[in-house]
Amino acid sequence: MKVAILGNGNVGIALASHLLRHGHGVVFGVRNAESNSVAKALAVCEGATATSTAQAVEGADLNGTYLSFFG
Repeated sequence: MKVAILGNGNVGIALASHLLRHGHGVVFGVRNAESNSVAKALAVCEGATATSTAQAVEGADLNGTYLSFFG
């Protein structure tokens, strides 16, 4: 199953790591796939990819949103 995770913070990374260990495909939906935080997530989650949120959701079987909103 291909899972789109919108957000690449601690919760998104933990979930992605678990899914990858169990053979699922993971794509992070992010605003900027070239950012340092995305590079960190991809280093931890070997086998995951990152793309825009729209592209991630479009090709996924399951979507999850793990974002923090501080205002």
